[in-house]
Amino acid sequence: MRSDNVNRRAGLLFAILFVLVIACGADAASNPAPTSPGDDQGVFPPTPTVVPAFSSAPPRIQPGISTLRDPELVGIVDWINSEPLTLKNASADGAVLVDFWTYSCVNCIRTFPFLRAIHDRYSDQGLTIIGVHSPEFEFEKVPANVAAAVDRYDLRYPIAVDSDKSTWDRFGNHFWPSTYLFDSNGTIVYRHFGEGGYFETEDAVRLALS
Repeated sequence: MRSDNVNRRAGLLFAILFVLVIACGADAASNPAPTSPGDDQGVFPPTPTVVPAFSSAPPRIQPGISTLRDPELVGIVDWINSEPLTLKNASADGAVLVDFWTYSCVNCIRTFPFLRAIHDRYSDQGLTIIGVHSPEFEFEKVPANVAAAVDRYDLRYPIAVDSDKSTWDRFGNHFWPSTYLFDSNGTIVYRHFGEGGYFETEDAVRLALS
């Protein structure tokens, strides 16, 4: 009797496990795991739509930042939205914000609403944003792909196509995205790595333009 009970219980447990396995498989098939937006070189990550709020507070004094060693835009293979620029001539009338990005980087793309907004707000006051596109992958080195990304994300400020990462190396940069702000003397007065820091970046821009 005990053997029969054990066999019946084992059979019942096996049947329950079988039903659970079938159910889990059906759920996985109907809800496949999401893929990374940047996995396919033919797919652009989605365009963010939220524009960060601007600061209304007076600009705060930024701590002193030592100058980079001879920073300049070098080895640029193409320019979009602009004739070729240098940091010296771009900063002559105000300040220059250099933004290192690459078009399949989701973190970079999330900063675009802020960059578009700050360009619209401060370009008439002397701010020049230069987006330096320094690629991470081979397909990002193609100028036509960069131009398509600039159009897709509606970037209206000058874009330097740094396909060989010459400017990236000249700055000693290591991160996407990275922001460097220069005043009218060509001195770096602020830098920020990664997303966020929007209020701080705007404060630095306003101070550099004052």
